[in-house]
Amino acid sequence: MFKSKVYLPLKCFHIVPIYGVQPDQIKQSAQNLIQDREKIKHNTCLNGICKALGFEGGFAGYKCEYKEKLQPFLEKHGMVIQSDLLSPRMPWEIQMWPLRVQISPRDLSDRLFKSGKSLPRKIFTGYNYDFWSKYEDGFWYLNHVVSYFHSKVIFAFENWKACLPLALENPNLIIKGQGHWPDRTLMDVFLGGFMHYIMPSFHLIGDALVKPMLGEGWQTKIYFRPEKYSSSSEMYEEKEKYDQLFKAFRDQIKRGDEGWVEVVPYNEKLIFLKGTDGEYDFTFLNLRDKPFDHNIFEPYLKNADIPKQNGTYRFQRWYYYEYAGWKERDEHEAEKHFYASDGKVSGYPGVDEVYMRYQIHIGNYKPHVLSAGKSGGFKEAEINSMKYYVSDLITIDEFRSFRKDNPDYFRYRQGDNLSSMNQDASDMPVAVTWYDANAYATWIR
Repeated sequence: MFKSKVYLPLKCFHIVPIYGVQPDQIKQSAQNLIQDREKIKHNTCLNGICKALGFEGGFAGYKCEYKEKLQPFLEKHGMVIQSDLLSPRMPWEIQMWPLRVQISPRDLSDRLFKSGKSLPRKIFTGYNYDFWSKYEDGFWYLNHVVSYFHSKVIFAFENWKACLPLALENPNLIIKGQGHWPDRTLMDVFLGGFMHYIMPSFHLIGDALVKPMLGEGWQTKIYFRPEKYSSSSEMYEEKEKYDQLFKAFRDQIKRGDEGWVEVVPYNEKLIFLKGTDGEYDFTFLNLRDKPFDHNIFEPYLKNADIPKQNGTYRFQRWYYYEYAGWKERDEHEAEKHFYASDGKVSGYPGVDEVYMRYQIHIGNYKPHVLSAGKSGGFKEAEINSMKYYVSDLITIDEFRSFRKDNPDYFRYRQGDNLSSMNQDASDMPVAVTWYDANAYATWIR
């Protein structure tokens, strides 16, 4: 049984896991189809996979090309062992250590196929870069193992401008570890201590992790808001800190081959990544990191509890199946747009809402507009020049009827227990969670 970390959406909301490009792997993908409501024949699925990977003539045409062209192509480039070349290789007990590069398969695919930029020759994924022994617990290492350096100048976290020149002048100076801590170079100590300022540039939007650089520099995924700073010069200095610290990291990694993979295009929809010792990985157009979950509110609601007109569900389905842009770049722009439009952290509506507003703003997404005439029991209200029809507040007694008809919902219901707040007269408004309101709306329809 092959393992999959990537998925391919097909027509009619079908999804297939993609295990590899060998014939047995393509067959396994079709056999493990995640089928939506419409039926799809096995051969149709096979042909769809092959077409999506850039092969002509369906599965039969793919098998011929695999034998005559693809297999010799892999052999020519010394790619013989399929491996994960995106995930850093660390001891299993610290796999969740966050201070490392972690490029998602989707972000890689979008950068190579949807950015409109020329293909880089190499990408730094950090897959075999030793983040752990170089930088682990770098803040502590910087401030305790290294107490001073050069004329007792304090080499400390707060004074990055003093630390950087010292590290650049003596990058390979060995700093002796203590106890189980290994010896490290001065530059590794410096970078580890400031890794939190370097991490926001670990992405593929700019030139940060590619060779050759395209002259775009790199962008930091930090959203500088003027209200946080006492002056514009203070904000500029904060930006400079992120830029200069990442530059030091970039200069360090560009000198060697560790962590870099070679980009080897095969066709317009399929690209290989070449590592060391015959290892290779691959990516393809329209790749997804995971299958789409139609129940976006699990575990609070089941599919039957979600109103079909729910705007969040409609957007997420569109975002998964129909959106054709560069996701990582657009999400970065969405965050910048939110704060540039006077958005505040205290009023942050959640990432889904921020992304949806941005896609609406740039004209990519048109939300489904509900229309209805006035009906019995509803009252007209106008909000921001839009007319709405709203019911009276739902009473405790009405919600009890819902509870009586839906015992299953209350068995798996999660969230705040509001029963103590609903002890008033039965004709008083009921207190519910947002999830309760959705389930009630679905039931009452």
